[in-house]
Amino acid sequence: MKTKKLHLAACAIAALAFSNHLNAQSTSYNINNVPVGGTQNCAFGSGALNSTSGIGNVGVGYQSLFSNTSGSYNSAFGYQALYLNTADQNTALGFRAMKNNTTGNYNTASGLNALYTNNTGSNNVANGYQALYSNFGGGNNTATGYNALYSNTSGSDNVVNGESAMYTN
Repeated sequence: MKTKKLHLAACAIAALAFSNHLNAQSTSYNINNVPVGGTQNCAFGSGALNSTSGIGNVGVGYQSLFSNTSGSYNSAFGYQALYLNTADQNTALGFRAMKNNTTGNYNTASGLNALYTNNTGSNNVANGYQALYSNFGGGNNTATGYNALYSNTSGSDNVVNGESAMYTN
């Protein structure tokens, strides 16, 4: 487990360094120096940033930002993080974090399957294993903890903290 954390940290540092290198560039490349489309994008991992015209995206991990065709200023770190994303200014860290997000903007998810089902919800923060897992269109929510706001689908303006807090909301 320690090796995986070190590997992820090394990739993140490399991604930041590489994205700074691309700052003056008009094209974007993946780790194998293959163009990925868009401008000032950085991809590390098979299928990461598969096809994009967006600007300033970073995808680290297998199929991270895979479907991002036009979204800009997104950061995805983890296996299939932000997999279906086409929106702007989202951050996902963890295995399949925000996997199903399509048009939701300004979201932050940290943890395995955090904001997993989110599709159109915006301005959400999910920290913890499966926090806001079922959220589909709810906005302005903050959930911190294991399974916090797990069943929330469309509720908005909630703030919860703790294991399974408001689990059935």
